[in-house]
Amino acid sequence: MTARGELSAIFVTYKMKDALLERVAQFKSQFPDSQVIVADNSPATYKKYAQLDTKLQRFSDTIYVNNGINSRFAAYNIACKNIKNELVVFRTDDDRFDESVLRAQLDNNPIDDFAVTPHYFNNDYQIPISWERPIEGVIFTHTFLSTLLPFADQPGADWALLKTAFAKSNPRFLNQPVLFKAAHGRDH
Repeated sequence: MTARGELSAIFVTYKMKDALLERVAQFKSQFPDSQVIVADNSPATYKKYAQLDTKLQRFSDTIYVNNGINSRFAAYNIACKNIKNELVVFRTDDDRFDESVLRAQLDNNPIDDFAVTPHYFNNDYQIPISWERPIEGVIFTHTFLSTLLPFADQPGADWALLKTAFAKSNPRFLNQPVLFKAAHGRDH
């Protein structure tokens, strides 16, 4: 069982430098000694303009991964090769997260293989009991996540991975939402 501990947080971004930096700062405010891995799927011209790799250097223990293709699941697979901590979470650049809630839940709830949280979707409170949920509301142990990888590089690969996770083990159900998901991702 793993409780509290430090996390490895995987962020995938596409042309949202400011939002990504805000999300990383929010995460680091609650988990200052945790690892952040950012996989940047943006086009080369945007990367040159945004200089995200340089801007991320202000945060300790942060790895920038220059992903040459715009594929979230390929980015996850590359980022997962850099995980160093036993607890792992996935984050987006266009949703909101209450990392203080995550901190409190980890302080009080040991994680065996994985844990799931309720979430808000478009301001609607949701408590799914199955694998049909956003991966950003799941906390994995690295040991367990490693048995589920790699992500397939196809639509729905996150749900396919979660379906396998639910078939292999029973999650710990945590009772406070961490994720506030925007409808259809980006606002624009």
